[in-house]
Amino acid sequence: MKKQLYSLFICILTLLTGIFILTCSGCGSPSSNTSEITLTAESSFGKVGLLLRDSPSEEYENLFITITEVSLLPEGNDVDAITIFWCPDGYEIDLLQYQEEDFVLTIDDRIPVGEYDKIRLRISEIVAVGEGECANKEIKLPSGKIDLNPRAPFTVKERNTLFIRLDIDANKSTLLHEAGSSGKCIFRPVVFVDIFEGEEPQVCHHFFNGTIFELVYDDNDGETIGFILKRKNDALGNVTVYLDKEAVIINEDGEIAGPEYLAVDQEVTVTGKMNSAGDIIASVVVVGQVLNVKGQVLDDATPDDEKYSFHFLPDSGEEMIGEFTVELFDGTGILANCDSILSPQDIRAGMDAVVVGKYFAGAQVFKAVAILLKPHEICSTLTSFSIEAGSYKFTISDEQGDTQLNLPLDTRFSFAGEIEIPIDKLYLLECVNQENTYEVCVVYDEVLPEVRVTPQKIFGEVQRIDSNDRTLVAAENTVLVIPGTTILAITDDNTQVSFEEIEEGDSLELFGFSSCGNEDIDFYSFVVLIVEDLF
Repeated sequence: MKKQLYSLFICILTLLTGIFILTCSGCGSPSSNTSEITLTAESSFGKVGLLLRDSPSEEYENLFITITEVSLLPEGNDVDAITIFWCPDGYEIDLLQYQEEDFVLTIDDRIPVGEYDKIRLRISEIVAVGEGECANKEIKLPSGKIDLNPRAPFTVKERNTLFIRLDIDANKSTLLHEAGSSGKCIFRPVVFVDIFEGEEPQVCHHFFNGTIFELVYDDNDGETIGFILKRKNDALGNVTVYLDKEAVIINEDGEIAGPEYLAVDQEVTVTGKMNSAGDIIASVVVVGQVLNVKGQVLDDATPDDEKYSFHFLPDSGEEMIGEFTVELFDGTGILANCDSILSPQDIRAGMDAVVVGKYFAGAQVFKAVAILLKPHEICSTLTSFSIEAGSYKFTISDEQGDTQLNLPLDTRFSFAGEIEIPIDKLYLLECVNQENTYEVCVVYDEVLPEVRVTPQKIFGEVQRIDSNDRTLVAAENTVLVIPGTTILAITDDNTQVSFEEIEEGDSLELFGFSSCGNEDIDFYSFVVLIVEDLF
């Protein structure tokens, strides 16, 4: 299958990767609603999956978006629409709850074949919670919708699967600013968008909840090989699940069962990976309700009567509180870095983890059907940085004091986990002081440690431009716009533009590094947003 990949950095109002906190009623089957295009019995259809991904934000704890519709517009046609997601009463999502992997919002196999050149999102409400200036205030998105305009149309093909990935960058997208004395705020979102086919999405053994709508049998021997999963909300659509040859099925009592145990109308939770056709290959199926708890591993996993166990402390705000014992099955899936399969011996004290399974109060034990391990992460303020022979040495500080760090030279540095910082610009971190600080998160990954830097930002009107050396003056700063920088014009129809299209008088929001004060340049920008008053 020929792969088509349009990797576009654009501004849109969007959604989030993860398991949703939602409220929604009155949602219908997307394919049965609002399409203005005339379909006949001879019409051909393809399958489209809508994937969501997110990045963190330092200003807000929650950002709730209520989505009512996601549509695809045919090439050259801004009126007719094919609706892929439809929830007129609103579907509420906390954009900041989950991050850094694909979440499948919906998959629709009744999208008419043809060329499309726009994705339209409609929203009804935005609510911010946290320390930002727009927390608990009215937030406005002009016109209640925003359109994505790819540089090239994308094609839905008959009996083929096309994926649309919306990857939000919350550090730049959560640009909620109060507008003058109006008391209102505006939301200026930024997102990476990929449109691709013929490759597997990065659904990292995600969890799908719902009921078994229909069983799928082997044509040769009649054995159960999968099922159609009806997800908990009709707007999310159905997904086809196939059992991996070594799939583990857990019954209501927490015991291992065979495929013949599965039945129509059972409530199940499925973990597995999505293939290029949009089907889930299940590694674990749990019948009945399960718990999903984040926290920290307190000791190394050790064997006891041929079963491994460890002590676990949930994070604040999780459904369970207080330390408890986690017990592993022979078939418990232990995963890291999306698709790395680990053994019980890899579970070590101090690791961050998500344990998924059932808690049995009588035995006071949590039986885990899946464990997702993550490298330990420390987030704090960078107070010193130096590059010395063989390593990066730096200090981060918080209320508890200073932490000295020493990381190898192959450590990856990035802006919020997305844009990699060029090695020749890392020296700019050396000039941190009380006026020039950075918030960083250090990820202790044994394979590839990473330092995620929250970029500084400045806002101002362009006073002068020099196209020859890619510099401009804004907010009394001489700014070098690094070659390869993404430059976005924020309007109802958001567009990626070139440096040459920036004009004097434009209002810019620039993200990057401040210089160390001994250069002709005051600020190095890696992302530029051209903004305007949308009120």
